Amino acid sequence: AWTGGAGWPLMVLAGAVLTVFVAGLAVHSRLGSAGRSVWIGLLFLGTVALMVLSQDFLWVVFPLWLLAATVLPLLASLLLTAVTLALVVTVLAMTGGHSVGAVLGPLVGALVAVGLARGVLQFEHEASEHHRLLAEVLRAEDETARLQREAGVMAERQRLAHDIHDTLAQGFSSIVLLARAAHRAGDPAAAERLVAEIEATASENLAESRRVVMALAPDTP
Repeated sequence: AWTGGAGWPLMVLAGAVLTVFVAGLAVHSRLGSAGRSVWIGLLFLGTVALMVLSQDFLWVVFPLWLLAATVLPLLASLLLTAVTLALVVTVLAMTGGHSVGAVLGPLVGALVAVGLARGVLQFEHEASEHHRLLAEVLRAEDETARLQREAGVMAERQRLAHDIHDTLAQGFSSIVLLARAAHRAGDPAAAERLVAEIEATASENLAESRRVVMALAPDTP
């Protein structure tokens, strides 16, 4: 357009469209749906003005078709693409492009642009869904491992409780009974025998308590 003698107003308009495009790319992630719609609308209005003023700007609509199909809802992007496609065909017809290619070329370009953009969105959606499902699986595995550890700790506690009840508790009960019997024994020989049994039972309980402590102690390299 510049080499063809386009004036400064057309170049200023082209620069404004480019500025709006770049600025929108920088902030579009922070814009809401209404803000993105306004951004795309301004771009298409500027592009339509450029196409009407110079046929050399017809190609600019193709990347905008890609952008609209990516940012806008499908119905809105199709409507905007159809309107600008009709305008492109009209401009080509007014400038002498009455051939079939003048219609099929922009039509194929519009279909490719919309199809490619929506395909990328679908791929991104599936990838995001895959990552979400993978994160859920990892969380489920972590939860399963945690529950298994808790179940193992509970089983170990129950085993230790049974061991203590079956060995140490019964041994201490035996010591208490023997001690009481020794207090009641009138015969020194009988009392000495009971004391010996108390000592033997206490020794067994001491050995058993050491076994329990060793079982609870962590392994050291």
